[in-house]
Amino acid sequence: MKQEYYWYYRTIGTNIGRFRRERGMTQEQLAEAVELSPDYISHLEALGTLKVPSLDSLISISRALQVPLYRLVMMEGEEELEI
Repeated sequence: MKQEYYWYYRTIGTNIGRFRRERGMTQEQLAEAVELSPDYISHLEALGTLKVPSLDSLISISRALQVPLYRLVMMEGEEELEI
């Protein structure tokens, strides 16, 4: 992972945790829904660790959370693009 991308990965983990909690899901429930381990989800969300998820994992998580994929990678303060 390039150091310059650190905040993007940190943002992904933060967003996953926020959307998961908004939907009333536990890490275990999300892990089961996407067929990943609860430890993996925990590492994605943890501030002290940095886990780099695959695109496949991100797509699965976005579907399970019913959130567009771009919302998982969107940094706070970024504006949504209108297409």
